[in-house]
Amino acid sequence: MIIGITGTIGAGKGTVVDYLVSKGFVRYSSSQTLGELVEKEGSPKTRNFLGPMATKLQQQYGGGVVEKNFREKYLVEKPIDRMGAEEFVARNVRYADFACEVLSEGKTPIFEWCSRQQRIVVDYPVDRLVLIAIRDNVTGEYVGYDEMVNWAHKFTVEAVGAYEGSAANMRHLMDETKDAEGIEGYIIRFADGHMLKVKGEWYLRIHKTKDNLTFEKNVVDLLVNEKMDDAKPFMMQEDRERVERFETEFWSGVADAVNRYEKYFQMVLAAGLDRKRFALEWMPTVKANDPFAPTFVFARFNGKDPRELIVEEIKKNTGTQTKIDSVRELWGGARWNYRFNGDN
Repeated sequence: MIIGITGTIGAGKGTVVDYLVSKGFVRYSSSQTLGELVEKEGSPKTRNFLGPMATKLQQQYGGGVVEKNFREKYLVEKPIDRMGAEEFVARNVRYADFACEVLSEGKTPIFEWCSRQQRIVVDYPVDRLVLIAIRDNVTGEYVGYDEMVNWAHKFTVEAVGAYEGSAANMRHLMDETKDAEGIEGYIIRFADGHMLKVKGEWYLRIHKTKDNLTFEKNVVDLLVNEKMDDAKPFMMQEDRERVERFETEFWSGVADAVNRYEKYFQMVLAAGLDRKRFALEWMPTVKANDPFAPTFVFARFNGKDPRELIVEEIKKNTGTQTKIDSVRELWGGARWNYRFNGDN
């Protein structure tokens, strides 16, 4: 599914996009394509040049040309290499037979699909379709665990496991779940059908970290505020490796930006300009092309460290995705994309 978000400045486009990204969508910006074309012509990627470029393309090639170019370059679908639940059932006909018999009794079987390709935290090396409940279609009541297991055994269908031991001591169960690793936790089901889910701290730490990785602004914030090393121990290996690749690219881009701005400052000094002459003679032109350049130059006149200036500017703009995009060039344009489910 592809969703397009448009709107005026300050309309909240970034907020909507952030929400969609949290639900598994990948964020792309059409202005990225326009920016690349503008740069090829030697112009800065500002609104003054992006708008006319879009108009020019539409006049030459017709409406939708930007989106078409963008789709062809970025929206290339990845092949799906997994056996989905439907194919699993097709290969294991007993599941279909089981479901038909349960449905004929006026009840609905409820399954959970466990697959490595759908992994969030807990790993499932082998695809499994696990029966977790059977519910009456009229009363809404769940059949008891023993009855559900008997149904499952009849058709050799996997049923969810039960807690080994007594849960009479609820504190003991809570403590055991708190320290559990390799599982999400337990579901406590009462006789009246009410259910509660108890999750372990291991699962919650990793899940929270993965949730943070959904947003690019969070990843950048962790980097510039030197908190990424604290988060890495709670990442799964593949997430940590992905973060470290982006981290290397990010800091390499920052180093390039520092060199670029410092070179410009040295040009200012070589031209014999002081703060006042720079403000009067150079700043009007450079500010139109690069709003951050004057800030950098004046701060350097004050003896500020060039790398700290770049990092502080990024820190100021980690609040929203729109702000992140506005300073992306300060780390070389690297882009963090993360799909929460089923992305290897």
